[in-house]
Amino acid sequence: MAYEVVADEVRACAHWRAAAALEPRDDWRAREAYRCRARALGEQPAVLTELRAREKPSTALKALLGTLEAGPAPAYDDSTGPAGRMEARVECEGDADCATPVVITANGRVLSPWTPSTARTGAGRVALARVVRGGTYRTLLIGGAASARGKVTVVSGGVSQVYPFEAAPGNDAAGPVRTRTVALAREPYGFGY
Repeated sequence: MAYEVVADEVRACAHWRAAAALEPRDDWRAREAYRCRARALGEQPAVLTELRAREKPSTALKALLGTLEAGPAPAYDDSTGPAGRMEARVECEGDADCATPVVITANGRVLSPWTPSTARTGAGRVALARVVRGGTYRTLLIGGAASARGKVTVVSGGVSQVYPFEAAPGNDAAGPVRTRTVALAREPYGFGY
């Protein structure tokens, strides 16, 4: 997904194809591998043939088949795919260059739109497939225009928290760094600072 974020569809396709080969029962990865082959590699006729030949295709693959039969393959959509156990999403107001979400996990792993993930990720979204209960997760916003305003939505355990942000006085052109902490309690999930 990292290559999708920087619009390098050919490299992204190599990753989708490898992921689908490693997890052959994962319909989302299979759909993305077929989609990118049709779009980035120009293999739409071959993809159509393969999808039509599949025994008992999933709902996602049937939908992709219908889309490809109707026209060109769609671009990557970061709102599809598994949502994950935790997600941080950034939305900015207006045309300002928006900040990028980065999540530091309870064990210190850093996740961003440019790092591999097993859940949906995009330019303004980071999702984690697994979380550690009782751990603390920090969401940072990096880069973007110093004048950027918007909100960060953090979803965990089915609960959403929205945190507005705005330009802070004194930020330089490199953009602000803002943080938000999510503490995942053992039972139930919770939010904290």
